[in-house]
Amino acid sequence: MVNCLGLNDLTLFPHDKLALLQMEGNFTVEDKLDYLLAQLSGIKKGDFWNDLNLSDNLFFGFDKRQYIDPWRGIHYNSFVKDVSNSDYRFFRASHDIREVLAIKKLWKNAKIVLFTHPHAYVEKRAKKDIKIKVYYDSLKYHEEHLEELRKLSNVIYEFDVRRYESETETLDSVKDLYEILDLPNYDREKLATYYNAWYNKIEEIKL
Repeated sequence: MVNCLGLNDLTLFPHDKLALLQMEGNFTVEDKLDYLLAQLSGIKKGDFWNDLNLSDNLFFGFDKRQYIDPWRGIHYNSFVKDVSNSDYRFFRASHDIREVLAIKKLWKNAKIVLFTHPHAYVEKRAKKDIKIKVYYDSLKYHEEHLEELRKLSNVIYEFDVRRYESETETLDSVKDLYEILDLPNYDREKLATYYNAWYNKIEEIKL
């Protein structure tokens, strides 16, 4: 979902160098799609899933666990403050309610998307993969945390993870979020190209 939202002129990939290139006018939506497809093509069965070499750590410049335990304070990459005060949008993915609540304190106007019914998808991806099994193990807390997060005033959307099994339903949800977030130039053809490459790769490498 983050990468679908990232295929837009107003949104930045979670990667410092790519974000800076885009802000300089040197990383277009077409370049973004090419990047995603190239990263997907390099993943083989048995490889550790690397989030296509896009990560919050790269974008912000620190280990995101520091949100929960900021022992020496949090120091961002220098451009993050500028981006926060610009028209650009950036996204964070989190599996930890403590982290979400800490982020909300820093970005008080942040918009929150909740992911519901993740169990079948996470089981397919993570139950037998010891490298990412932590996500499967954390499902036992999901409903409890979801109810707590629903109380937050800045929740804007709930995405049913079961929709990932359908191109139409996934891209309809992406379209909903483009409209809610006021993102221009929804390009269903490019999004479909990415979705199908991503979905086929997930099917190829699942255990």
